[in-house]
Amino acid sequence: MRMQPAIQYDHALFAVSIAIAIVASGVALWIARTLADASQNNVLSKRAAAALVMGIAITGMHYTGNAAANFLPGSVCGAANDIDSRWLATTVVLFKLAILSITLVLSRFDARTSMLAGNVSRLNGQIVRMASFDTLTDLPNRRTMTERIERAISSANTSDSRFAILFMDLDGFKTINDSLGHTVGDEVLKAFAKRLLQCVRGGDTVARLGGEEFVVMLENLTVPTDAEKMAERILEVMRKGIVAAGHPLQVMPSIGISLYPQDGVAVDTLLKHADVAMYEAKRGGRSTYRFFEASMNEAAARTLQIQQALHDALASNYFSAIPAEVSRQERRTGGRGSADPARSSADRHAHADGIHSDFRAFGADRADRLLGRARDLQAHFPLAGGRSAAGEGRGQPVAAPDDGNRSRREHA
Repeated sequence: MRMQPAIQYDHALFAVSIAIAIVASGVALWIARTLADASQNNVLSKRAAAALVMGIAITGMHYTGNAAANFLPGSVCGAANDIDSRWLATTVVLFKLAILSITLVLSRFDARTSMLAGNVSRLNGQIVRMASFDTLTDLPNRRTMTERIERAISSANTSDSRFAILFMDLDGFKTINDSLGHTVGDEVLKAFAKRLLQCVRGGDTVARLGGEEFVVMLENLTVPTDAEKMAERILEVMRKGIVAAGHPLQVMPSIGISLYPQDGVAVDTLLKHADVAMYEAKRGGRSTYRFFEASMNEAAARTLQIQQALHDALASNYFSAIPAEVSRQERRTGGRGSADPARSSADRHAHADGIHSDFRAFGADRADRLLGRARDLQAHFPLAGGRSAAGEGRGQPVAAPDDGNRSRREHA
């Protein structure tokens, strides 16, 4: 600057001004990184407070630097001898305005970019949540539960621990949906999910697989009876009933339990075996629980085989089943049946369809007996080439024996 006499510097204050500049720059970078996410709570207030802090830091740096330079009285700057002071002031003002304008435009552009990035990040989070959680109950869905079971298997193999899968289905939920509507049914599912969360431990996982099916994974089991205690606790809590849309309802689950590793070492196997045990609980009276046993697989396979055989027989019109009341009426009318043939035919087919409908909960033992009766009927009324041995048409209805008489005959 060609000062005469020369400027005298305070080296200590000069070093302090440099330190303030370095610290202020680091804080500015940290603030920019921390407050870049526009989805934070009170982000505008935080940014205003950060700007105030940075302003104070810059002011401190500036005045500390000025204090480090001592200008002696009568000092003259020899560098400005040939410069017009008015032109110099105008140039400085114009440069300041240009710098401020560019800074404002860039900050606006940066704000829009940050807002768009925040919106994209928020949408990505919503998509990930929709893919991982059930939208109705806000519980993990099947995909998330599968991933957590896989992690539990890896952890159990490393630590030599065990865990349990509790597969549950709400008894009578279809009746609630049909009688009170799907809105009430949704409220029942949400209330049931909240109750389940109250029953389990902090590290356990509760998921909704779909419909009225829920799964609880109990990790770090000490003994298998821990899973039994949890099932009993769930049933006890659910016996208190729930209120959905102003309707007091008794909603109870049937629970099937599979244990790792004795009941399976893969995710699909554990869920399948817990599902099989759950249907065994339904056949055992509902609102109870069952541990998986290997014999249940055999019963399930036999039930499926019998179900398919009956379905094929009915689809091929090998035989028809009619209620005992219709059979007695036909005997009273000399085999003429109901006065309304269309109604009589509809009754027979509705009854036949009823045999096939709730077959999974029908029971393998009763299914065996039913298939045996069907085979006996087909043996007594063989159908070939569209005609029976007696010359009657294919699909001739055969009266199903009265259940009471059948029961007495079985006991006899």
